[in-house]
Amino acid sequence: MNLFIVGFKNCGKSTVGKAVAELMQMDFVDVDDVIIKRFGKELTCRQIFTEVGGQAFRELEEQALLEICEKNNQVVATGGGILSSTGNATLMQKSGTICYLQIPWDKLVPRFTRKVYPAYIQGDNPIQELFALYQERSPKYAQLANFQADASCGSSDEIAKQIVEKLSGQ
Repeated sequence: MNLFIVGFKNCGKSTVGKAVAELMQMDFVDVDDVIIKRFGKELTCRQIFTEVGGQAFRELEEQALLEICEKNNQVVATGGGILSSTGNATLMQKSGTICYLQIPWDKLVPRFTRKVYPAYIQGDNPIQELFALYQERSPKYAQLANFQADASCGSSDEIAKQIVEKLSGQ
């Protein structure tokens, strides 16, 4: 079984995913890391997205997910746009359990103001663009997930414990 952690950018998928993997004695894999490795250049995902464009990046993401799903016993932190392809959703459902790491918008906004905005945000009002994307993606994450975890309260270790408890109850 694999555990896929989905959610909006900067919600804590990688940090919490590492903590869950440690608690469950599973391997941790970040889809972004696999994309970077497969791309073969010393670039960030943001730089790859800018270089190849959105559609090609999503294809790289899908290839990375296929590679990841060849193995089991992993906690997988996905990219925020992983659901851009319906094939990705189907693949994750067939390969494991999906946790939506949910965080309210007002708790998420400060995490963006401290960081560089994603490459796909191009307009004059990045927070407004991100909010529109958040509203579009959140229901998709919720619909896809087997369960949700609240990423707005507690440390990454506390959130990881919440996830492990929910998995134990399934």
